[in-house]
Amino acid sequence: MDTVVQWNIRGLRSNFEELKLLLNRSQSAVVALQECRLGEGQVPPRGYTLLLPQGGSTGGEAALLIRNGTRFSEIDLKTGLHAAAATISLEKTLTVCSLYLPPSSPVSKLSLAELFEQLPKPFLVLGDFNAHSPAWGDSRRDGRGRMLEEVTAENDLIILNSGEQTFVHSAYHSTSAIDLAVASPSIAAECSWAAHSDLCGSDHFPIFLTLSSNFSSNYLKKKCLKALNLLRVVGHTDRGADRATLLKLYRTLVRSKLDYGSVIYGSAKKTRSEGPGPYTSSGPRETTPIKSLYAEAGEPSLEHRRMKLAFNYVLKLKSLPRNPCHEVVFEAPLDWDAEEANKFHEVLPNLGEDLHRRGEGAGRKLETAMFRLRVGHTWLTQSYLLKNEDQPFCYACDSLYTVRHILIECLDFQDTRKKYFSVTDLYRLFREVNPSRIVGYLKDLGVDGNI
Repeated sequence: MDTVVQWNIRGLRSNFEELKLLLNRSQSAVVALQECRLGEGQVPPRGYTLLLPQGGSTGGEAALLIRNGTRFSEIDLKTGLHAAAATISLEKTLTVCSLYLPPSSPVSKLSLAELFEQLPKPFLVLGDFNAHSPAWGDSRRDGRGRMLEEVTAENDLIILNSGEQTFVHSAYHSTSAIDLAVASPSIAAECSWAAHSDLCGSDHFPIFLTLSSNFSSNYLKKKCLKALNLLRVVGHTDRGADRATLLKLYRTLVRSKLDYGSVIYGSAKKTRSEGPGPYTSSGPRETTPIKSLYAEAGEPSLEHRRMKLAFNYVLKLKSLPRNPCHEVVFEAPLDWDAEEANKFHEVLPNLGEDLHRRGEGAGRKLETAMFRLRVGHTWLTQSYLLKNEDQPFCYACDSLYTVRHILIECLDFQDTRKKYFSVTDLYRLFREVNPSRIVGYLKDLGVDGNI
């Protein structure tokens, strides 16, 4: 797996030591930096090459750090935006672009679209966009946020953010999510996004993007976010579709994706998927509670719907005995029912009971002895299998020497057995008799060391 880091460092010189620690921890081959504020003679950390925008400002508003030895090809971007990009060979070849959009400088939809057009796919655009929208976890939506929603939807791009806050405003003690990772679809499914827990001297959290070829439920989330981007465009409050149409689109384009496989994914950790569909459809204020959105839209919460679908699946499966999953879900114990020749079957005829708990707290040695006795395999009775010898035989009883024979049947041991217990079958023995009495009986026989 490869890790790509993005960070608005707010001064390379002032946070140089923190950056070195971050590089040492992440072992990242690529770091997208913003607001480097490069001074005269500033050098990159040892082992890395600093890549700045070609023909642009040398102040490092956007820059890439690329580990020495990593093959890359710099891209000459034709843009007025603060951006630096390179095509980099990791486990797979991809383009990484570092972008900084100052909050006070106007940014047009066309300039962003033209930037995306110049980047060879698959690509990641990582940077401080200074754009606010609930679509990526911010508490409000501004004009730049709406514009970014539209341009990513129109260019079939996916915002990878999980909803965590990425920026801390020191003066107002507020947080926002303005550091974004924008990906082309083919690479989005392979990316895992996570914000660092430490600001590391900046007022922006470093962000780690882990690239893996393994499929995960993140792919499902990104597919839904892509559909939501379309809903946001169609649902513009000035010229958009009506609420009923938007809800139909949500149920068709988004909820259907969440429903698919929800029986499997329902046990995964909670996500921030709640709310965007009804939110986009109804156009409420940001302060509106999510439960109110669902109630007004006539929609169950996603958690409730997942549970309902899981129960529906079980009930439907119960009525389909020829379904290959039916046997696994409803008939698995039957496999054990057929194991009557198994020595343990007499002790545990029905699955589910935890006999191990009867020996808990008595010490590891006693627990181990009781386990071996319950399953009927001890050194005394089964070592012949390892030695390639004949099975031991009780000549007094004219019977095979088994755990059952020793504990229950042997006539030679009858008087000794009565001092410890009087049960006549293994089922009752391991439920009604204290484990210490069973082991005491074996000690009296002098065979406890061969269990």
